[in-house]
Amino acid sequence: MPTIPITNFANGMALDKYQNGDGLCYVSKNLDIFRSPSRLFSTVAMLADTTGQFNVGNILAGSDGKIYGLGTVDATTLTQDIFFKAAPNTNWAQIHANKLRSGQTIDYRGFSEYKAYFYAFNQGQYLGKYDRAGVASADVTFINLGAFTNCAQPIVHPKDDCLYIPHDNKITRLNDATNNGVVLTLPSTLKITALSWYGNYLAIACSQITNGGLGNAALRSVVYLWDRDSSLTTLSESIEWGSGEISIMNNIDGVLMTVGNSAGTATYAVDKNSLQIKAYAGGQVQLVKEFFTTKQTTTKPSVTVNSRVDFVYQGKWYFSADIVGGSTSPEIKGLWALSKSKTTGAYSVCIENLSGLSVLAAASVGDFFVTVDTAVGTTKKSNIPDGDTPSLTYNTGTYESVINPNMPLGHYLQKKQLISVAVNFLALTTGQQVGISYRVDSELESAWTSIVTATTVGDISLVMNSLSDGTQFTLGRNYEFKLTTAGGAVIHPSTYKYELLETNI
Repeated sequence: MPTIPITNFANGMALDKYQNGDGLCYVSKNLDIFRSPSRLFSTVAMLADTTGQFNVGNILAGSDGKIYGLGTVDATTLTQDIFFKAAPNTNWAQIHANKLRSGQTIDYRGFSEYKAYFYAFNQGQYLGKYDRAGVASADVTFINLGAFTNCAQPIVHPKDDCLYIPHDNKITRLNDATNNGVVLTLPSTLKITALSWYGNYLAIACSQITNGGLGNAALRSVVYLWDRDSSLTTLSESIEWGSGEISIMNNIDGVLMTVGNSAGTATYAVDKNSLQIKAYAGGQVQLVKEFFTTKQTTTKPSVTVNSRVDFVYQGKWYFSADIVGGSTSPEIKGLWALSKSKTTGAYSVCIENLSGLSVLAAASVGDFFVTVDTAVGTTKKSNIPDGDTPSLTYNTGTYESVINPNMPLGHYLQKKQLISVAVNFLALTTGQQVGISYRVDSELESAWTSIVTATTVGDISLVMNSLSDGTQFTLGRNYEFKLTTAGGAVIHPSTYKYELLETNI
């Protein structure tokens, strides 16, 4: 009777539930897998915020350690303005109270801090410039970029401390208070979708505007490397990035990384779509992770990457993605995190905050997160009370294993009887729970069968030889396990035991 240990959780979500390997899972939701390889920590829950009157729809962490939001003057007026939280738990306030405003309609697609100002796109033609200090006598000014249809998040390049602003196929540069105007123009068949830095270069992600009527699945992406010398008419390098469209791009430990989808907005993706994470460090572009939709109905699947979420905190790259299989098929919507596994050094991915809602924007100051969920004005904040010893509220964590986790490959196709399951955890305190469920030979996302839930204060383990009502485990070939936490419970290494019922395979 083989006993299989599960002692490593650090390698994140697998490409497929049949991909086996130490430390891999099928889905990890509302859990921090990066803190310790052998433990699962629950993440802090999000609490409803009071922001509806300001229509906050984009967020950033300011250089002064405060959270800033791009919103509107009031609940009904679409004139844009900037808001802030004096402390993470406080309500939003306008930084431009009593200032003159130009009445320009809000555009959430870009929100940046540069020098003493905030910048935001406006009216498909302008870049609004907001005095960061909220000086009452200084009106909002606007930089005329020329009419544009598409735009992406501006960035400050660390080598020259200039702000680069992408609009359509052009890049405008601000050097402190000096507007250098358009410093780079790419082919008119392209639109810029994201910017990042890569060494001395500015990395420019582009996709085609049109695709010959073949649908978004036929879109191709390319990343250009530019040395920021506007006197040259040639780019340093052109990197073919493959099909689909890049939504965000960032520099992670010197590696250029992107998140996008394989089939655009799924116009022609009738059977499958996927979230793709790719990396470039010279040579060829590498596909790091790919997560496909789980399609169980006739409805088209879709994958959406929300481009307003793209930041790094404590070595983790945070982004937002919605994976929808269609109709009643499973949906995954929330705040994702990518970092390097402490056991292998390879990139791992999990969903640190699965809200079930589209995260349109997010930012963090320390451990405090603020998000915009589903629609502008519906912001949430980490449920962290003030004080040196706050009483935290935690998410319900879910860890779904791959099929037959850590099982020898020779046992995969053999029929077997699950004999026992053991789950270890930190001693439970009041309000904490740990649960374990399983399912057998389930190709699709069928319901789980609960084995048992521990709720007694002081419990440190669950060892089960059957369901809690004494029912024997179902025999089969493919076993999956689901671990759940509540109240901040911490899961430790676990095991399962089975008996082989046939040996002729």
